Formats: sequence, C-alpha cells, structure tokens
Amino acid sequence: MVDENMVIVCVVGDLAWQNAGLESRAMMALKDIPVRMVSYGGSNYNISFLVRQEDKIAALQALSRQLFES
Repeated sequence: MVDENMVIVCVVGDLAWQNAGLESRAMMALKDIPVRMVSYGGSNYNISFLVRQEDKIAALQALSRQLFES
C-alpha cells in the first residue's frame, strides 16, 4: 500500500537530550492533527512528521504557535 498526498514537516534545532522538552512541545502542537509517522533520532537536529497534505498548513501553524509564540 502506498500513502498518497502526504508531506513531511520538519522541526530543526538543537534537539540534544540535554535540551529536554522540545520534542514533547512539538508533539503536543500536533495533538489534533493525524500524524502518520514520526522520525526522530537520526541526528540531534531534526524531528520529522508525516502528515496529510491537507493538514500541512495547520501543522505548520500549530508548530509555530507552540514553539515560537509561547
């Protein structure tokens, strides 16, 4: 099965384990958006979320509010 109309939204920053909380804030931001996949751990600088294309703008806005406005 192939999922179509999906996009990858990435949060890039210092995600080293000493900087606790950023990952959970990003996840919490997307609590109302269906996330198909989360990729984390490949580096200390990126966490990626696979979401439906139709949810892309809502996901980006939610992440921006949670990570930069609070």
